[in-house]
Amino acid sequence: MADVSDAGTTVDDGGGDEGEHTRMTLVEHLAELRTRLFRCIIAVALGGVLCWAFYNQILEFLLQPYCDIADGACSLYVNDTLAGYTVRLKGEG
Repeated sequence: MADVSDAGTTVDDGGGDEGEHTRMTLVEHLAELRTRLFRCIIAVALGGVLCWAFYNQILEFLLQPYCDIADGACSLYVNDTLAGYTVRLKGEG
């Protein structure tokens, strides 16, 4: 396992085959950043699609404790024209 110091160098702790210190150039850092950002965007988009697809099940799961306390008279009130859609988007994100 390698540790990264504050100076940006990778220090080998003896767990791997590399025994040398390596440095990344600015272009390599930018390429790594691009890769990580792309993976994060894909993960957020995939999570959003999954939450959109399973919205009803997620909402029922989250409302269950309230319904237990309210003796079955559990309903959500919509105060705005787009509030139902906004709740769905907030549940997704």
